[in-house]
Amino acid sequence: MLDLFVRWRKAGVLLVLLVSACGGGGDSNKGSNSGQSTTVSPSSITFKADSPTASTPDSQVVSVTFGTNIAHLALTHQGLAIADVTATFSGRTAQVTIAPSIPLSTGPGLFDGKVAVTGYLCADATCSAFAAGETQTVDVHYQVSAGVAYVAPYVAMSQVAQNVIVRGFGFSHFNITDVHFGTATAASFLVVADNQIIVQVPALPAGNYPVTIEATNHDGPIPTQATLTVVDPIAYPAQTLSYPAPATVVNSLVYDAERRSILVGTDAAGSQITRYTYDAGTWTPQSTSAISPVRDLALSTNGAQIYAISDTQLTIVNPTTLAAGTSFSAPDLQSDMVLRSIAMSNTNVAYITSAGQTADEQSPVYAFSELNGALNDVASLNYGTVESNTSGTTIVAVQGDPVTTASAPVYVHRSTDTGTSFTPISLNLHQTAADTALDRSGSRVVFAGSVIYDNSFTTSASIPVADYVAVSPDGNRIYAYYAGGNDLQTYDVSTYSDGATLTSIGMTPLSANPGANVKMTITPDGQTLIIAGANQIVIQPTPSF
Repeated sequence: MLDLFVRWRKAGVLLVLLVSACGGGGDSNKGSNSGQSTTVSPSSITFKADSPTASTPDSQVVSVTFGTNIAHLALTHQGLAIADVTATFSGRTAQVTIAPSIPLSTGPGLFDGKVAVTGYLCADATCSAFAAGETQTVDVHYQVSAGVAYVAPYVAMSQVAQNVIVRGFGFSHFNITDVHFGTATAASFLVVADNQIIVQVPALPAGNYPVTIEATNHDGPIPTQATLTVVDPIAYPAQTLSYPAPATVVNSLVYDAERRSILVGTDAAGSQITRYTYDAGTWTPQSTSAISPVRDLALSTNGAQIYAISDTQLTIVNPTTLAAGTSFSAPDLQSDMVLRSIAMSNTNVAYITSAGQTADEQSPVYAFSELNGALNDVASLNYGTVESNTSGTTIVAVQGDPVTTASAPVYVHRSTDTGTSFTPISLNLHQTAADTALDRSGSRVVFAGSVIYDNSFTTSASIPVADYVAVSPDGNRIYAYYAGGNDLQTYDVSTYSDGATLTSIGMTPLSANPGANVKMTITPDGQTLIIAGANQIVIQPTPSF
């Protein structure tokens, strides 16, 4: 797996091996160094591993020839590249076997080592003393490759230059000179950590583009598993979508830009995930899946999986067929607690909150990755909810049962952070039914349907409390839904004064009423709002104010 973001360190090693021939050795040259020239073939060897988690490369054998028969053979080796050296010899020849280090013990990078070979012959008739012959060395080179694991967001808009985050490992160990999307070269890039490169994607037509990196000191292609999917913007017409069965609660709403589909989790028919796909002007409910009950949904970082949470489990779901795959149970979850929300980091780690029935009860926060194959308890919150921005760089956790009015500390996790911890920030807010909303890069964060912060959480403004909000991908507009008037208000947040109360720049009545328990999202091109309530789903073009 390429889902590995760790640095490795190991000290150099110097080992000496002395091998004796059974029964002594030597010939008519005993007692003299004449004829003691030594040759090794090959004099340089190279090992390669595709990643730190790859299998250890096979050992390699070097042949040694001495000018005369030897009685003893001395081997020394040093350097991170080498794990062990062994030898057999007879007369004038030896076979030296060099074993490389386990890739996980070195980590990614370029590692060197040396093996010194010296043959000894008898210095007297009884072979009670030895004379050293010529020493030859074998150079050992070991490449443990860097790797590209993910690009986030993995969906980009066509013909628009935009920034993405390339994730992987070993970037700082190689001299990276280019980042490519297919045959197109990145407009610019910056290696900000061993596992992260910020890249500006050039304007590209729609298509799928393998993400590759080049390094002058890397032999061969650097392995990659990442693909950037570029899609054309699409202006969905205003319309409404019915549920396959009556619903009263909408628990989750996800727009899948790669497949032009909407995923909604409701309590219809007990509990359902329904998928609507757009084709030739029509949204069709193509498939449903029963996860009982659906608490929340999230697409994996590369869009290959849906992560669906129920009361006590995370289930991997196929994003096209909605077929349920492997499920993972949440440990340390008390009987009065259930899983509540899920958000994705661009490291492809899902963060999952839980909630108890008591308003002031702490409950676990879990981290999940398919690499580890388990939900790990990493923190605790009081009735916490997590949301992430589209690029997965920022995950914000708010606390407090919406039926209470008490404020609680806000926590944040950055994908650049070491580990999986959440850090408290200097905010105390009251959670409402309106989920936290972020733009694509996380430059705007809207709490409780009202309070707006920048990414540093230092400057703020507010709007009248909305039932739900969405932020445009560029962070310049907030779209607020107000159930009382069944309308959208648009707010300009391209600039604002700290502490300002913002005024709507325009109102847009909805063509239909979505109903209670609303969830809302916006398409990555910023052209369409999708509003799901208990009655129906409303497709609404974003206002042009």
